[in-house]
Amino acid sequence: MTPGEVIDFANEQNVQFVNLRFSTGLRRWRHTTIPIERLEPSAFDVGHLHHDYADCDHSGPLTLLPDPETVHLDPFCQHPTLALICDVRTPGTNQPHPNDLRAIAHRAAQALTASDAADTAEFALTLQFNVLDRVVYDERRFEVDAREAHWRSGRDDVDNLGLQLASGEGHGALPPSDTLHNLRGEIVAAMSAVGIAARNHDHGPDSFGHTRIQLAPAPLLRTADNFLTAKYVIRNVADRYGKTVTFLPQPLAGACGNGMSVEIGLRQGGQLAAKDVRDGLARHTESLAALCLTTSNSYRRQIVSTGAELTGPPQPVVWPYADALCDPYVALSGLLLASLDDSEASSGRVPRSLEDALMALEADHAYLRTADVFPADFVERWTAQLRAAEIEPQRYLPTPFDYQRHFNS
Repeated sequence: MTPGEVIDFANEQNVQFVNLRFSTGLRRWRHTTIPIERLEPSAFDVGHLHHDYADCDHSGPLTLLPDPETVHLDPFCQHPTLALICDVRTPGTNQPHPNDLRAIAHRAAQALTASDAADTAEFALTLQFNVLDRVVYDERRFEVDAREAHWRSGRDDVDNLGLQLASGEGHGALPPSDTLHNLRGEIVAAMSAVGIAARNHDHGPDSFGHTRIQLAPAPLLRTADNFLTAKYVIRNVADRYGKTVTFLPQPLAGACGNGMSVEIGLRQGGQLAAKDVRDGLARHTESLAALCLTTSNSYRRQIVSTGAELTGPPQPVVWPYADALCDPYVALSGLLLASLDDSEASSGRVPRSLEDALMALEADHAYLRTADVFPADFVERWTAQLRAAEIEPQRYLPTPFDYQRHFNS
């Protein structure tokens, strides 16, 4: 849509509010809402000035530049509300804000267009998550429960009909054991209503609400936007059903866990390009882990990696080493640049820990600097941020494993 068409659409739908969504950090959107009267065509050129209260001790102005191509009606708001995804600019300069990761995806798509390898890249994501009926957690313990979980089969509950799924045997199960079929259908329908197409949905192998939804292929920036929109839709549909959702890669010990496969296809003139993307991806497997597997929990999932061999035809290729806690703008841009890279390097394996992955990224990131897609200081800031958020807080945290192994020693 053009900015004028967005305004016309809002008038036709009797929209009252506009929800501006933006990202200045890892994995999640933030938002601000304005009355529809404040959305003028000029906002798509000069932006909307927003004072960002990132925490209690810091605030700063941001310019939010709405992308008219992302417009849709939010199906979960009580009052008719238009949703727009925004680029974040620095006030006064109109340059991409240093913390706007969406700007990286913009530059990655431009770098592909400027190359002779292909004119577009399409990505198809398979999201995995658990739909739960109850969760309790703090820094000392956690507990989850799901109606169809195998551990409920022995409970003397009034609503226990003995239809629970056996552990690891959920894939392909039919209702009524698959209690989430209708919920998944409503999720896919809600996705369609906001412009996200899905290939399929099914029950995952784990018994406790394990769910998989495969999104249809789309260009890089649209795929990254769809990823965050899909997570928003999933959480809100589950909430309507009185349930909650987690995308934790390893929610319980011994579970299959929640990965995210990424299908990558380069196209030239509408056809699959001749470029073989497997070698570049294999060469940078270790450093890509720091972009695609960005939490300590990511490495508690048993990731099968035997040298990162990517079998099958040259394109499209499926990259299996990611999960839904990554930042999509960073992860997909990194995968694209690795796919295009022809430098000489040996293939690697997926690291065993986040610290190992960050060290690999510090040693191997020249390919991310292609056409200045990733800023010069990105790796330094990224690794510092992940160490501070994911590694250091756990360094001094006692765990149940400590008690199990050493309490009576």
